[in-house]
Amino acid sequence: MTKKQLAKKSQSSSKVTSQHSPEKVLELALWNKISNAQHIVIVSHKDPDGDAIAGILALWHMLQQASAAGEIVAKREVIHMFNPGPKPVAFQFLPGFEEIEFDAGEIDWSPKGLVVVGMDYASWSRTGLADHVAAQSLTDAYIVTIDHHPPRQEQRGAVVLVNPDASSCCEMLFYTVPIWNKEVATPGIEITRDIATCLMTGIITDTGGFKHANTSQRTLKAAEALLLQGAPMHQLMTLFTSIPREAIGIWQWAIGAIQFDEAGQFAYCLIPHAVLKQFQSDSEALGGLSNVIATIPEARFGLLLREEGTEQTAAGTISGSLRSTTEHNYDCSALAQKLGGGGHRLAAGFTGEGTLEQVLEKVRELA
Repeated sequence: MTKKQLAKKSQSSSKVTSQHSPEKVLELALWNKISNAQHIVIVSHKDPDGDAIAGILALWHMLQQASAAGEIVAKREVIHMFNPGPKPVAFQFLPGFEEIEFDAGEIDWSPKGLVVVGMDYASWSRTGLADHVAAQSLTDAYIVTIDHHPPRQEQRGAVVLVNPDASSCCEMLFYTVPIWNKEVATPGIEITRDIATCLMTGIITDTGGFKHANTSQRTLKAAEALLLQGAPMHQLMTLFTSIPREAIGIWQWAIGAIQFDEAGQFAYCLIPHAVLKQFQSDSEALGGLSNVIATIPEARFGLLLREEGTEQTAAGTISGSLRSTTEHNYDCSALAQKLGGGGHRLAAGFTGEGTLEQVLEKVRELA
């Protein structure tokens, strides 16, 4: 596609008419920003879940396709993905996973025409970019956001597309593609089997296998369409029904360490760094444990506190994971925000400084 044709598409995509809902205006503005970028980096957040990893991969596949068709300015080789490590090996089966950069130093953050697409991060600090990219070189003018976390001041960009009613960013992408195809992308983005697999992964993980309250009629319609496009739903559901053999030891220890706070009516588990080191485990090995803690009937919510001590996080930093059930409907997001984190009503997280007991005491005070 010629520059003249791209310019024409850019003009049409930036038009705001009475026929366009506010959400559609943002979706078209998002495409306008991305399609005219000369370099693109798609980023998500620390300790990525399935929606974060699958979301950046799905968009990467879409933009690779659009670049090959001449629908966007950026060439395929300058469309990158970044996630602040460590690598979430549970999702390495996803197509394109090997293309994700987990070291910010491997990416040039200063080229002309750069656009950074932030996905699913809730709070900009969770992208990890503040540690690697000078703030003055990455202003909001160079950022766009796609997020399903409730709107917060920590979400940045020239275009901020937020939909808290969506189960996941992957669901948002699924419903955004038809808008792009109808309004601005010619011949359009095809939902291939690889893209369908990524989108289904994000939807399944953020809905807890369609068990969480954020599973809506739109969610199930999206899942049905993705299944028809070849997404291996039954294979993906094993993400919730299997524990890696190497994680059995840490799970056995953790289940035995679960305690109940009578005053606050919540269950919790504290995992020191020494225990993680003993079992050679990381945060990924504990995936799903906070959900198990929350299933204790008397608990308003479940809390998992993990003492970090890796190359990425200094010892003395505590990672917290909060979960509740539809029966108790405790607002984990509100509590996480008080602790400097964020998330959703039934699933949220935060990072604190101090000892495990000190952070636990702070939770007791605020819960």
